[in-house]
Amino acid sequence: MNIPRFFVDRPIFAVVLSVLMLIAGGLTLLKLPLSEYPQVTPPTVQVTASYPGANPEVIAETVAAPLEQAINGVENMLYMSSQAATDGRMTLTIAFKQGTDPDMAQIQVQNRVSRALPRLPLEVQRIGVVTQKTSPDILMVVHLVSPDDRYDPLYLSNFAILQVRDQLARLPGVGDVILGGAGEYSMRIWLDPAKVAARGLTASDIVAAIQEQNVQVAAGSVGQQPEASAAFQVTVNTLGRLSSEEQFGEIVIKAGTDGQVTRLRDVARIELGADSYALRSLLDGKPALAMQIIQSPGANALDVSSAVRTTMAEFQKGFPEGIEYRIAYDPTVFVKASLEAVVMTLLEAVVLVVIVVVLFLQTWRASIIPLVAVPVSLVGTFALMYMFGFSLNTLSLFGLVLSIGIVVDDAIVVVENVERHIALGETPKEAARKAMDEVTGPIVAITSVLSAVFIPSAFLSGLQGEFYRQFALTIAISTILSAINSLTLSPALAGVLLKPHHGDVKRDLPTRVIDFLFGWFFRLFNRFGRTYRVMVQADAPFRMQPEDIGRLKVRNSAGDMIPLSALLTIKHSSGPDRVMHYNGFPSADISGSPAPGYSFGQATAAMERIASETLPPGMAFEWTDLAYQEKQAGNTAMFVFPLSVLLAFLILAAQYNSWSLPFAVLLIAPMALLSAIAGVWFTGGDNNIFTQIGFVVLVGLAAKNAILIVEFARAKEDEGVDPLAAVLEAARLRLRPILMTSLAFIAGVVPLVIATGAGAEMRHAMGIAVFAGMLGVTLFGLLLTPIFYVVVRRLAIRRDPSPQQATKAHA
Repeated sequence: MNIPRFFVDRPIFAVVLSVLMLIAGGLTLLKLPLSEYPQVTPPTVQVTASYPGANPEVIAETVAAPLEQAINGVENMLYMSSQAATDGRMTLTIAFKQGTDPDMAQIQVQNRVSRALPRLPLEVQRIGVVTQKTSPDILMVVHLVSPDDRYDPLYLSNFAILQVRDQLARLPGVGDVILGGAGEYSMRIWLDPAKVAARGLTASDIVAAIQEQNVQVAAGSVGQQPEASAAFQVTVNTLGRLSSEEQFGEIVIKAGTDGQVTRLRDVARIELGADSYALRSLLDGKPALAMQIIQSPGANALDVSSAVRTTMAEFQKGFPEGIEYRIAYDPTVFVKASLEAVVMTLLEAVVLVVIVVVLFLQTWRASIIPLVAVPVSLVGTFALMYMFGFSLNTLSLFGLVLSIGIVVDDAIVVVENVERHIALGETPKEAARKAMDEVTGPIVAITSVLSAVFIPSAFLSGLQGEFYRQFALTIAISTILSAINSLTLSPALAGVLLKPHHGDVKRDLPTRVIDFLFGWFFRLFNRFGRTYRVMVQADAPFRMQPEDIGRLKVRNSAGDMIPLSALLTIKHSSGPDRVMHYNGFPSADISGSPAPGYSFGQATAAMERIASETLPPGMAFEWTDLAYQEKQAGNTAMFVFPLSVLLAFLILAAQYNSWSLPFAVLLIAPMALLSAIAGVWFTGGDNNIFTQIGFVVLVGLAAKNAILIVEFARAKEDEGVDPLAAVLEAARLRLRPILMTSLAFIAGVVPLVIATGAGAEMRHAMGIAVFAGMLGVTLFGLLLTPIFYVVVRRLAIRRDPSPQQATKAHA
């Protein structure tokens, strides 16, 4: 079936298909997530545990090591790293292969953690081990401050815990809210070691007393069945967990034989304080409470940021006087500005393309066809982007910007050829049928070549692969939809809208923790409707110097109190403030970045050379994060260009049934790349990933113009015309559409070249490469493609002097 003829005869069918594409794209556009870049970091799961009073080395040995041994080898794991800090906290992060389901990864890690729990210290088990999927980046930081210093950091911290944190954590897209500041409330029992020892007590005795007297028990009820005569039943409540400083002060820690009672308040200072004093947060030099908002994997960063800002604005109305919030860190502001700039570039490109089309076609009837094709193809692209799991990010929007020129090119080719036939006296419908017979082949060939150029990029791995994938596939999708429109909607509209010409019409225009001493967490208490820790620790004046440790007293086997200095020797030594592991081995992190003028590969090579020369035997190094992905990907990016050219060659060979004719199309690609390199060098640019993506685009665009000439020249040869005469006639006939499509594409790229504002550097890099390359494609393509064609055809005829070829050569 001749598809274009079918839709020329049934224009309503073509319009219905286009409307369905618009509806599908419009609906999915509202669901596409927004982000600055594609998701390039692997899914991660984080395991956190707390061991109050332990130093980093103890935590690494007793908490991190058992967990690492249990989790090691979990399905799809890339690597894991842990960090034990002085505040008693241990964080273990497991990175998984790209594409791993974060929810399934979390479940698998949680199962491994459950197996390791019995091997952890009881204190760690009591507090709990948390497993959650995480995003590697902090989305934003919200601070609570007291401008008039009316509230201290501890109050701010617990105000946030009680009134703000939970509500923020429930917002869609918020994965976690991490507080940084004074910490949660804790009932601090500050012991006086002298008073404790004078009464023949130890810290363990006090801990045991608090454990016994601060406990919630079920006391049953009065009148409970099976008492048959009971007329009623009353529940018995007991004073269980204590809640105030006074109640804790009344705890009896020793009772003498003479009835004398020693209470906790007699040997300790009791206050409602913080569970940790290791961290503090400042904003503009004033104490504050920092709330780190962690984005859920796959969530829309802009939506989450907007929801947090709206929620905090509502909270501010109910805040007590003297408490305000500030948003000191929010990178989504830049993301939003960058995306808005790209969207503006997209609109500017549409306007410039419209101007070029109208100037060349000089009639609203002809101009409306390419202008309808642009929104149909671009909006339809959103539906397939959603199916592929893409987001609206800088790269995919770049792809849409460049797609404008490609989309309008296909429609221009159709309209221009239909108008040429109408000028020969044919009716619009007949002209549309004949024109489509001539351009269906070139449209299919151009679409196949462009797809062949972009689709290999989708199979790259690592950071570059993620960047290439969304950009390349976005262009490939829009190109395929454009071809569908060119074979359905454009000829159908041409047969309806275009009218026969009357009179002379002008046509051609030339434009287009601190380590805790003597400290325990062992019990909980209730207050403000929440559960907090009870912390027992020697008061500050009794643990200021290392010698104070020796003055602490313990009970010997005879029940006498003796100082620790009689049992042990105290000396100064050095130790780490944090202990790190990588894949279960002790490690240290070294971070670096390339110096100006040096590539990522050169920087990593230099670090590897220094490490190999410096590290002693038995020590090794490995890469993490983005560097790990780049190393895993290796040099796969270098194969994109040859693979794209090879696929384009094979498609053209199949299209033309010739091994030689594709060279006439593809030999222009080096010229385009040289023009792009010259443009980048002249403007002082560098060879970055955005420039490289521009080079890939040029391979397909260079072939596009050449295909228009080669297709028509081949058709003329089939009519018996000499290759030279055929290609000259083809160049003459195709000059106008080539100039129109090239100038339309160049006009669409201009906003990238002159872009300003957030993210302008990225748009410049790609825009300059494509702009300069397209100038070379237009100039060299028109001049050299006929030469390449004649040379290739004459070599083919000389190699295969068949009667048919001889007839063509001498006609």
